[in-house]
Amino acid sequence: MSEPVYFYAKGYVAQILLDNAWNKTIDLSSPQLAWPWAETHPVGKIHFPRLGQSFTILNNTSTESLAFGPGNVENTSLPGENGNICIAGHRDSFFNGIKNLKLSDVVRIESIGKEQLFQINEINIVTPDEIEWLQNTDQAVLTLITCYPFEYIGEAPKRYIIRAKLILEESC
Repeated sequence: MSEPVYFYAKGYVAQILLDNAWNKTIDLSSPQLAWPWAETHPVGKIHFPRLGQSFTILNNTSTESLAFGPGNVENTSLPGENGNICIAGHRDSFFNGIKNLKLSDVVRIESIGKEQLFQINEINIVTPDEIEWLQNTDQAVLTLITCYPFEYIGEAPKRYIIRAKLILEESC
């Protein structure tokens, strides 16, 4: 019983340290580690305004990274870039709330020097081998990915995909 509590507590404490590293990253305009031995660093911040949630986005989706927060899927656009910005997170921790997002909800992405607003226009449940959601796009889009069903115990058989279109981009 204590192992799952430790797992979740570690992740949420890490978000505090990652928030600090993200703020330093913005101030210095270069990636900053949240702790000296970290194998990942912040590349942005994702906000779900209607849910009142926000999380620091890490630069990859390694097992270690996803234990601490959502990660930018390798070989996809980074927050602030043009193209398909794919962000994955665990359904039983940081991305559990995305099950409550609805079509037309807004998601805000912070990156170094830029803020992007996306509006959800698709919600899909797919099999893990449907990887076209990771393909690059000509325009900035946001793709959120987590496992499905949300209450499933063990390795979930499906993926929950949210796709959002860019509606506003501002330099900051």
